[in-house]
Amino acid sequence: MDSMYDLYRYFNPDGTSKDWAIRNNGNGTYTKRWGKTGTRLQSKEFPYKSGNEILKDTDSKVRKGYKHIG
Repeated sequence: MDSMYDLYRYFNPDGTSKDWAIRNNGNGTYTKRWGKTGTRLQSKEFPYKSGNEILKDTDSKVRKGYKHIG
């Protein structure tokens, strides 16, 4: 069974939004997904290098204005 993604959403001033999601795959990799809300999100898998990539990526998105959705 796949683990769940943490979903973040950025709300644009014009009323549109975009999503960004991340999950730990549990096998030394993590997956990011991104794209316009309501569309199929692109995805890419990355290897862990230092072990804190997920936290660094998430903090970066929150600083840019993304809100945690779930």
